[in-house]
Amino acid sequence: MTSPATARAQPSEVRPLPSGACAHVVDAHGMPLSTSPVEWMLRRTPNERKKLDAHCDAVGPVVVRLSPDTPRSRDDGDDIAVIGWNVHVGGGDLTSFVRRLETGALTGSPIRHYVLLLQEAHRAGGGIPRTPEGLRVPRRIAPRPRTHARDDVVTIARRLDLSLYYVPSMRNGRQAPFEDRGNAILSTLPLDGFTAIELPIARQRRIAISARIRGADRDDPAVTLQVHVVHLDAFAGLSRLWIFATGWRNRQAGAFAFYPT
Repeated sequence: MTSPATARAQPSEVRPLPSGACAHVVDAHGMPLSTSPVEWMLRRTPNERKKLDAHCDAVGPVVVRLSPDTPRSRDDGDDIAVIGWNVHVGGGDLTSFVRRLETGALTGSPIRHYVLLLQEAHRAGGGIPRTPEGLRVPRRIAPRPRTHARDDVVTIARRLDLSLYYVPSMRNGRQAPFEDRGNAILSTLPLDGFTAIELPIARQRRIAISARIRGADRDDPAVTLQVHVVHLDAFAGLSRLWIFATGWRNRQAGAFAFYPT
């Protein structure tokens, strides 16, 4: 039985799609998918809905790359490395990290299968619209790495031949070059069961994501691994710099905990 406290905390409802450009889904080449494989969990309060829909129109579509072009064998065992990383909008060298993972330079033995759960991944171009007039969007984060090119997550997925699920949370700056940023899942194994979860909006729109990894057990194809990526607000304004002072992180984490997975 659902307790009164749980019932009051339940923040959202399942609706078909958000109202805006962010509801579209494309493949890694930018081509629209004929049917959307993404289930959205949406906020329902009118004030939040208005803000979320406005920011939805400022980002590009979701990107889904269902499986690698060359499937990797599961004959080498059941081990799968799961790595979480805030890649700071291109600041992290994902390509080099994966190469070190695959060769064993990072762990002492080669890792054949892995899942990368990425915060602050970014996408450049790819159908990102012009910033809607009058909408305040997050400032651009564009580090200048000295060791690698600042490639976006779609480019990296294609280069490394990985499955990809990318959902932009917010725009990355107003002016060209047009970019957005959000959460992503990269995997050597096929993905399905895609969910995008709107969190309570504070300063910025934030979308948590969830997906299933297929082929997690080499002896049982029905076994899947459910993974999630959540990136919470750090603070709600310049007057409240202490990371937990506003309570927004607790509210967002609490809202995410009530979604079915």
